[in-house]
Amino acid sequence: FDFDTEIIIQLVESGLRIKEIPIPTYYGDEICRVNGMRYAADVATDVVSWRLNKMGLGQGRYADVGEEYDLKPTQDSSHGVLLRWLDSMPASKVLDLGCSGGQFAEAARASGHQVTGVDLAAAPGVEDRTDRFIQADLDAGFDEALLAELDGERFDVVVMGDVLEHVRQPGRLLADARNALGSGGSMLISVPNFGHWYPRTRTALGAFDYDMRGILDRTHVRFFTRRSFRRLLDDAKLRVVRFDQVGLPLGALAERADTAGDSDGGGGPGLVAKTEGALAHAWPTMFAYQFVVKVEPA
Repeated sequence: FDFDTEIIIQLVESGLRIKEIPIPTYYGDEICRVNGMRYAADVATDVVSWRLNKMGLGQGRYADVGEEYDLKPTQDSSHGVLLRWLDSMPASKVLDLGCSGGQFAEAARASGHQVTGVDLAAAPGVEDRTDRFIQADLDAGFDEALLAELDGERFDVVVMGDVLEHVRQPGRLLADARNALGSGGSMLISVPNFGHWYPRTRTALGAFDYDMRGILDRTHVRFFTRRSFRRLLDDAKLRVVRFDQVGLPLGALAERADTAGDSDGGGGPGLVAKTEGALAHAWPTMFAYQFVVKVEPA
């Protein structure tokens, strides 16, 4: 009996106005046998599911977050850490692998870096946000077309922000990216932590499934724990010179859900975000949402 709630949710999600029109109510002689508590529970479940879908969780029955990935610019996010590390470097030639719509590249360029972006598809506006955009499939590393486009060019920094989990051969991609580094070059990488309490709990309860975003993103084909990630870097002959971890991107989740978060958006984190960050550093294998590293060729 909650179909009316489902219809209203779809109308609101589509951005349509709902005009209420009074109609006369008529009940026949039949006895209403609707379970009021069950109906209320179903309505609440529908609304909560919609909110979770807007945050990128679930399969998107009520809302879809789209294909283009958002920049998470807050200081306590993986992108925030990567940008902060880039800010501490002199103006550099940067290769942004998996650049999506180019929002990260745009922020890096604002710090004086020259950015070449690479991704499977050319998202709207990406060519305006990068100094140069190359369309290429990174699933098996650098293919011949990408190598031809780069033509032996070397970079000071290679960035792979939330990319390795999307490719079937991350070791091959790391090796090819290492070969694209110039003398003294480094790589900045972030990956989600499959050991985080959220996927752990779902797996333990037999409820493993994909979400639209997050650690269980429906486009992820590889999962990493801290141990397996370090082993991958070692196998690629990369030496870790800086290792960090971040908690849940609460600001981004609140923004997607169109709800007020703990922080003022661009300011310092709220109490929940601070607690989440403290837990991520105290017990990273359990509470770190993502691992962020700076590596150099060993």
